[in-house]
Amino acid sequence: PRLSPGRSFSDTTTLIRPQSQACDGQFEEEYQPVKSVGRGAFGFVWRAVRRCDGQEVVVKFISKARIVSDCWVDDPMLGRVSQEIAILTRVQHHNIVKVLEVFENGRYFQMVMEKHGDVLDLFEFIDLQPRLDEPLGSYIFRQLVATVFYLRSKNILHRDIKDENIIIDKSFHIRLIDFGSAAMMAPGKLFHTFCGTLEYCSPECDHVVLCRYEGPELEMWSLGVLLYTLLFGENPFCDVGEILEARRPWDRTCSHVTARRLCLMRRKMRRRCCPGLLWNRSSRSTSAKIKAWIYEEKPADIPPTFGPQKCHCGVKKGNSLVQHNKDFQSFLIHY
Repeated sequence: PRLSPGRSFSDTTTLIRPQSQACDGQFEEEYQPVKSVGRGAFGFVWRAVRRCDGQEVVVKFISKARIVSDCWVDDPMLGRVSQEIAILTRVQHHNIVKVLEVFENGRYFQMVMEKHGDVLDLFEFIDLQPRLDEPLGSYIFRQLVATVFYLRSKNILHRDIKDENIIIDKSFHIRLIDFGSAAMMAPGKLFHTFCGTLEYCSPECDHVVLCRYEGPELEMWSLGVLLYTLLFGENPFCDVGEILEARRPWDRTCSHVTARRLCLMRRKMRRRCCPGLLWNRSSRSTSAKIKAWIYEEKPADIPPTFGPQKCHCGVKKGNSLVQHNKDFQSFLIHY
């Protein structure tokens, strides 16, 4: 199985109460924590149920002590909150996790979010090795590109796009989660510290201790890594050395549609290296160009209902989508 150094499984099966004082306050009166999902740099995540009607939700407990000074925001509606809360409470997109309400006590913010599917992330989905053909991979990737394009229109950088931060349901509908590293863009603004996961880090940030970057070019690199992982079931790079060299032998076969998509992301790449990835960040494509090309080609348009279909790319699907759904359901039974 693929390795993910940023992943914590230490408490994913425990049923005990979250750590002391995390639930204190009005949140505890309205919600009952049920099961731990995982933890990150700023806190931890639990499944919970609303006491009044039993609705299942996902709650992120954000430790105020772990929020760095640059990530505090004075929101006109919410007061002084973390950047993540300020961003998520004002974005509205069907591929972004939806925040229902936010509570706080002296030590924690308690961000209540809508539960999406069975809370299965793309990392786990890929490791389950479902029958993921190119039209379905394209459908998943198109949703992510549309999400990044929307965030860019709002001058928002996610800065940690990876398979673990994408939740997928049984209809293959995705939602982007974990905006703990998100930041706002501004004309002339440069970032100096890399935020994210090493395997998705672009070479210019691995090449020097402190880099200066605008942001979108790094997210394009992350999209390239994710597309490769989605199609081939493994990360394109194994270590920092491979990232810095940005070369990987092209020993994979794929359709001309996928090949063109990868070439679009590479743009001016002159040698056969890792698909979708280019060391020279100024030559990388943009989310707008990728989105325009994908919707011009229309490689796949999978509706939420699973019946005999024809993809717009001309690939006859027949009942394969029904089988996709059955395969996914069987995986969830054993998950």
